[in-house]
Amino acid sequence: MTEILFADGKRYRRDWLDTGEPESQAVLRRYKNTYPLCMCTPTGVPMHIRELSQTGRHYLARMPGTGPEHAVDCPAYEPIHGKAEEEALENGAIAPLPDGRVLFRLDVGFGVRDNSPLPPSEPREPAEYPQTVRDHDSRLGLFALLQFLWEQAELHHWHPKMQGRRRYKQVHDRILAAADNTIVKGIPLRYRLFMPEPFNKEHAEEQRLQRYE
Repeated sequence: MTEILFADGKRYRRDWLDTGEPESQAVLRRYKNTYPLCMCTPTGVPMHIRELSQTGRHYLARMPGTGPEHAVDCPAYEPIHGKAEEEALENGAIAPLPDGRVLFRLDVGFGVRDNSPLPPSEPREPAEYPQTVRDHDSRLGLFALLQFLWEQAELHHWHPKMQGRRRYKQVHDRILAAADNTIVKGIPLRYRLFMPEPFNKEHAEEQRLQRYE
C-alpha cells in the first residue's frame, strides 16, 4: 500500500489519509503548507494538500503534470492525455508556480460583472509571476480550462471513498478548491468562477435571489 512521506520523516498510509477521519484530517492540517512525497516510486513524487472551502476538509492532491510520474497502481497516477496536454506543460500554457498553485494562460478575457471583492493579499497583476511564463504565446481555451478544473478536482477518477457521495455539494467543493489553486489573468480563478451554492432548504429563497443579482 502506498505511503506518504512528510518533511519530518513521518509516513502514513495513503488510504488512511483519504478516509476523512478526524485523526487523518488532523495530520493533513498539520502539514498543509508542505509538499509530502508519494512513495509509490523509489524516489517519491511531490504532492500538495488542498482544503475544501465549504467543509474545511483536507485531502491530498496531485501536483500538475506529475500524473505520469506516479506508479500505475497509485491513485495519483494519470497519463498525459495526448500531445496537446504535453505541449501545454512544455510551452508554459499551464505552469506550476513555486507556491504550489498553477498558472493557466487563457486565450479569452474576462468581461463579466463581478460583485465579489478580491482579497487584498491576492496579486492583481500577472507581472508578479515569472517572466519566462508570461512571454509564451501559447494559450488555452475555456473548454480546456473546464477540463483542467475537472481533472484537478479529481472528479474524473472513481474512489471507493466517494461511493454514494458524488453529489453536487462534493462536486461544488472540489471544483472551487481547484479554482482557488488555479491562477488565471493574475488572480485565483475562484473569484471569476460562478458556481451556484449547494441547495440549502433554510436559505432557498436567499439563494434564488442571489442568482439574479
